[in-house]
Amino acid sequence: MNKKLFKIALSALAIEAGSLFAADVASSFNPYVAVKGGFVKPGNRDEVKYKNGCTGAIEFGVSYDAWRLGLEISYRQAKIKESKNALVDGNKDKFNALAGMVNVYYDYALTEEVALYVGAGLGVAKFSAHDKTAKVDTSKTVFAWQIAAGLGYDINENWTVEAGYKLFNTAKVKSNSNSVKTPFCHSLEAGLRYNF
Repeated sequence: MNKKLFKIALSALAIEAGSLFAADVASSFNPYVAVKGGFVKPGNRDEVKYKNGCTGAIEFGVSYDAWRLGLEISYRQAKIKESKNALVDGNKDKFNALAGMVNVYYDYALTEEVALYVGAGLGVAKFSAHDKTAKVDTSKTVFAWQIAAGLGYDINENWTVEAGYKLFNTAKVKSNSNSVKTPFCHSLEAGLRYNF
């Protein structure tokens, strides 16, 4: 009889401890939303030269201790300066990339308010080139990746200001027998993150 009571008490204790641990872990996950924008400089590549452009993004995610996991939707655009590539002819006046990325960040606290972050992301991007003269669009969806680093400053417990660098690129864009290596997009970004 005593053994049965002991087993019941032990089981109840284990269940209670498990539920408290689960509740503690769940309360440690903090959702956030971030908005970013900035300047993008595509690197000249595969006989295509680009002008400077702009980028913008919105990200939804969760943070746990020093780690963050986010789903980002971003857009970047720049004008094409000159092209000797058969797939991107000289009449095409701009390119853009709409991307959906899954990002992982690590925040290293420098002070109570300031943290250095590094991150990496994988996803897909719809890479498009617009021919203004012929009024034709060429677009392909390809694999995309990015890395990022920067600083975050906590204004208070909810708001964080960010400033950083991001390198974005995609796989080759192919059309029929032609292909073009998309430019490495170097970005300087500033953003605002709201931590719920």
